[in-house]
Amino acid sequence: MVAPLTAIRAAPVLITPSSPAPARSLAPGAVLDAVVVARSGQDLTLELGGTRIQARSAVALPSDRAFPVEVRAAGNRMVLEVVDPVVRDQALRAEALRSALPRQVSLERAFDAVALARAGSPQPRSPGGSAAPVESLLRAIPDASALTRPGVLARAIQDSGLLLEAKLARAARGEAPARVDTDLKALVLRALASLGARPGAGDGMPRAGSAPAPSVGSGPAAAPAPMPAATPPAPAGVTTTAPSPAAGPAAGPAAGVEASARSVTSAAIPAASAAPSPERALDGALGRVQALQLASIEPGRPEGVHWHVEIPVRDGDRLRTLELVVARDGSASEDEAPRWSVDLAVDLGALGRLHGRVTLAAGIVNAALWASEPETTVLVRSRIAALQSDLEASGLEVGRVLVRPGPPPGPGDDDPSPGALVHERA
Repeated sequence: MVAPLTAIRAAPVLITPSSPAPARSLAPGAVLDAVVVARSGQDLTLELGGTRIQARSAVALPSDRAFPVEVRAAGNRMVLEVVDPVVRDQALRAEALRSALPRQVSLERAFDAVALARAGSPQPRSPGGSAAPVESLLRAIPDASALTRPGVLARAIQDSGLLLEAKLARAARGEAPARVDTDLKALVLRALASLGARPGAGDGMPRAGSAPAPSVGSGPAAAPAPMPAATPPAPAGVTTTAPSPAAGPAAGPAAGVEASARSVTSAAIPAASAAPSPERALDGALGRVQALQLASIEPGRPEGVHWHVEIPVRDGDRLRTLELVVARDGSASEDEAPRWSVDLAVDLGALGRLHGRVTLAAGIVNAALWASEPETTVLVRSRIAALQSDLEASGLEVGRVLVRPGPPPGPGDDDPSPGALVHERA
């Protein structure tokens, strides 16, 4: 199992002293405990080995505890490298989030804007006759109906952009070919480059705090241009073995999509009535993918898997976003089968919002669904028998399948996660 954003964990966090300190205490190779006593922007007052020094750091560092730093020589000056991996990762993650959050745009709004602009201008083609990068990006968006096939959903999760750096890292180690033709993040980066735009440059579009932030997939949107026919090719040379749906005990109800992911990623999505430019839309989509990657590697989280994934899907001539939190419990012993869970949420337009939680534990699949609209509750209940048959036809043992009206329970509420008994509410 590969982890998202592998490369971020190897990056150093450096502190540059800006005031003299005893030469002995700053001997290269020395490891000392540092405490942030005061901070003003990038300027810090550090207590280091009993001495206070002035320093500068480009990333935020904790002020509530001591952390070890190693003294390193950098030319004719000294730098301090944070060697505590948790502190380092937290600092890097915070810095990356500061860049990603103000830029992010919901994927469906971003790609609607790109499609709308595409419909009003001729589409350039590469010298070889293949579709231009923007066209390739739009064509890679899967049809909603195709995601009912396990192989297509597995590939969509692998190609959501979450694992791009991990794929490249594996290729660099000689473990797998570096073919990322259908990876969403790679396609967005190529499309940005084709428009002459630089990631993170921005173009004066609204920033965080300029207006209340809508939920993902909500808010005003211009009528999108018809999307090109979906023809996503299989990723050449990339292994797409997806985790089994599923799991862990009460790792949290389906509200995990609403609370856990959005607490990190949605607070900064700016609202705007006008469609962004293609460059701003693509950079906003890139910011959104980066924020989801960072939510998936939160430092200090127990070992296991906790992926936040959003997949843009084509629903007729509209785009929607399938939100997923894929988790594997890391506390299982070596003798136990891993426990998996998938929380999902999708806005179905007039049918309202649908949430779900599917778990796989001890070889038994359980599911719970929540529909925001009464009519949708009735419709989903009418399909439960077919869903159960499909799961059983796939060789899975099915436990409970529940359908309930209204939103999923929030944290601390009674958790109606499916248990081990067959129970069908219809």
